[in-house]
Amino acid sequence: MNPAGAVTLSDHRLVLGCPGDDLVAEIVAACQDPALHRWLSVLPDPYTQADGVAFVRHCAEHWALGTQNVFAITASGDGHLLGMVALHDIVDLTAPGGGMADVGFWAVAAERGQGIVPDALRLVCEYGFTVLGLARIQWQAQVGNTASLQVARKVGFVFEGTCRRRLLVADARVDCWLAGLLPEDLRRGDVR
Repeated sequence: MNPAGAVTLSDHRLVLGCPGDDLVAEIVAACQDPALHRWLSVLPDPYTQADGVAFVRHCAEHWALGTQNVFAITASGDGHLLGMVALHDIVDLTAPGGGMADVGFWAVAAERGQGIVPDALRLVCEYGFTVLGLARIQWQAQVGNTASLQVARKVGFVFEGTCRRRLLVADARVDCWLAGLLPEDLRRGDVR
């Protein structure tokens, strides 16, 4: 059952919805991956069962508030966890020119390179533009995260530059890459 405000998105192989208690064990297992910790500085290390439970509750609370929409990416066949994709910092939805949001995503280690995250990100961005009325979606990542940049570009994000000391990583400011997606930039279909 989805929390207040949450929606489910799907295509032929993916189902995206608010992560629930049924996925906590898989989330905890996925968050043991050192590669995730390399780029997701906010991820607790070690990542415990309590962290997974708190994350799921946090997602439901923010869906209800409308401030962020976190989607668990699951397989349409058996429902196992493939990754996460989210719209964060959703603002100005009632502005005449439309709202804005930031996007974030990751894949379970065994699922990387399968085109899952670009497909899920495309679904979420289309939802953001058509349902939420977003006018712009931003992607940002620490300089050097080329895998994340490749995913963003596959969906149509346009690289806009390097922002000096924009991100906070381990209590230090680091440079990040920034890209933006407008509704007309969104690449639909398979562009792997």
